[in-house]
Amino acid sequence: VILFLGNIRAIGITLTALPFSFIGAIVILRWFGIDINVMTLGGLAVAVGELVDDAVVDVENIIRWLRENPKRKTALSTYEVVVRASSEVRGSIVFSTILIAIVFLPLLSLSNIEGRLLAPLALAYIISLICSMVVALTITVILSFYLLPGSKMIREHRETWLVRHIKQWAEPVIRWNIARPKIGLMIILISLGVTTLMSPFLPKRRLRSPMTSEAKWRRHCSE
Repeated sequence: VILFLGNIRAIGITLTALPFSFIGAIVILRWFGIDINVMTLGGLAVAVGELVDDAVVDVENIIRWLRENPKRKTALSTYEVVVRASSEVRGSIVFSTILIAIVFLPLLSLSNIEGRLLAPLALAYIISLICSMVVALTITVILSFYLLPGSKMIREHRETWLVRHIKQWAEPVIRWNIARPKIGLMIILISLGVTTLMSPFLPKRRLRSPMTSEAKWRRHCSE
């Protein structure tokens, strides 16, 4: 976050997604009667990297709009800039969150010991991810409206060293792919086909249900 945003205010706004998402996820889990245990905490820990993504996308786009606003023929108000910038990426944030959540849904259908172990983890992950999306579309936008317009980075119209170099490297690659869409599509289809063909050969192993001390005692007595 520091390397990409390079501004204390932007970093602070982005990191607020973590506590709000965690608190929201814990409240919802408790509301559904799910205990906070090792697996639910594991799901929250796995989601840490994803929780700030939505906020980073929102903040970065708001910063870009604020930088470009003075160059417009008719400058927009700060409120209008923040609203338009957030609305521009709102669809991407929502759809990306839904797609990531769908990936974890099959874990909720597992039964036996696998289901008891992985279902709470998946549920905690999905709920925290949805909470981060809500935070990015509400609290992040409000904080950006009050804190970002007067920041030094906006006034100087500068980007971080890392962002500048990534753009220099990525721009020719993106232009090459746009000019040759068939080649890019072919690479994707080949990768998908190879992955599909390899999936039956991947090792599969079921988790064994551990015997409790009571079950061991009953077995010992029966013998």
